[in-house]
Amino acid sequence: MAEMNEIIKLDKLPYLDMRSFKMVITGAHREGIANLPGKVQLFFEWSPETWLVTFRYSHGKRFRKLGVAVRKADTNLGVGVMYWFVCPVTDRLCRKLFFVDGLLMSRFAMKKARYPCQYLTAIDKVYHRNEKYQEPPYKRYGKPYYRGKLTPYGKRLIRYDERWEASMEVMDEMYIPKLLKMQR
Repeated sequence: MAEMNEIIKLDKLPYLDMRSFKMVITGAHREGIANLPGKVQLFFEWSPETWLVTFRYSHGKRFRKLGVAVRKADTNLGVGVMYWFVCPVTDRLCRKLFFVDGLLMSRFAMKKARYPCQYLTAIDKVYHRNEKYQEPPYKRYGKPYYRGKLTPYGKRLIRYDERWEASMEVMDEMYIPKLLKMQR
């Protein structure tokens, strides 16, 4: 796990989402495998009588077994139901369980856990937002022109280039002078 004063970035951690388990809870399948990013494989069994999901996995050299309760609640609109995990550490209802140091826990169990919108500064957010414009949206067989005419795909590429140029102008005008002032 991270050091005491270091922020835990939730977008980098492998997690289980309740949306993927809703099919298991409402369907006929009672067991299966959940593959998490980072080569983590969880074998699970669903028990509808006790409303408990039992996870079996190996972490390091130890084989672990963990039971996580599931709760059902009406939606705030009154139409349908929502399913929630009960965090094994804090007993709070949550939609995501994160896999940290061999344990499944909610974000409330980690003291300095943050999403990117919570730990990025304003300037970092601009750079983070511009990362998606660095790779042009080229298609393998896309043609910008057909018989000398601009295609919808070609229009999209032109819009992409215009947005990229506009974002770079904003960076030059607004944020770079602020960075220079901060460094003085």
